[in-house]
Amino acid sequence: MKKINLLIIGILLCALVLGTVVPATFVQKQKDDAIRFPHVFSLNGISNEPELQTGDIILIRLNSVVPKFWNLRYWTHSVIYIGDIGDGFNVVESSPLGGVEYSNLDANVGHCDNWAILRVFEDPHDADAAIAFAIDKKNQDRPFDFQSLILPRKQIDGLNSSAGFGYYCTELVWASYFSGCGINLDDNNFSWINPLEIYYSNCIILRWAQYPDLVPKLIH
Repeated sequence: MKKINLLIIGILLCALVLGTVVPATFVQKQKDDAIRFPHVFSLNGISNEPELQTGDIILIRLNSVVPKFWNLRYWTHSVIYIGDIGDGFNVVESSPLGGVEYSNLDANVGHCDNWAILRVFEDPHDADAAIAFAIDKKNQDRPFDFQSLILPRKQIDGLNSSAGFGYYCTELVWASYFSGCGINLDDNNFSWINPLEIYYSNCIILRWAQYPDLVPKLIH
């Protein structure tokens, strides 16, 4: 097990190095985009904070940490909005640093390059069930699932110490809705789930996006 963990860490470090080696023209484009697209939140033509509802899925794009080696298909992180629960926390996520944990939406999107609000178009009680599932995994101190970044897969609820015990960010979102209320956000039922597949899921309404024209099409 120790050898496997060392191998995974080594591959992850290689991926991060490869992900930072990008052409100068690409870097310049990111700088140009930052000037052309300031962070102005707009919903239905009104400049304000976009409307959020508990259970909404937030997808985030951060250009500076995109590991090209993993082919994340544009979006780099996903969280579930759970509303204000005190101490500044309002989302639940699975993070490489802390596993399944509470976090703050502003901290996630404050310096990102694009983000979107997705809503599952079902009964609002379904969102409550999905949130309850995710919070239960937080209370169990579930870790981040690094192994699935190397061997792509997804699982709903692995047993303690098993290979599927942890969650990567989008896996937690998918499992929360699938187990909590029977809604499958993976239209293609692939072995793993990435944020772009959730973005284009038939169960999703795109409620708002900062720069929707920059989101690529889903090509299998």
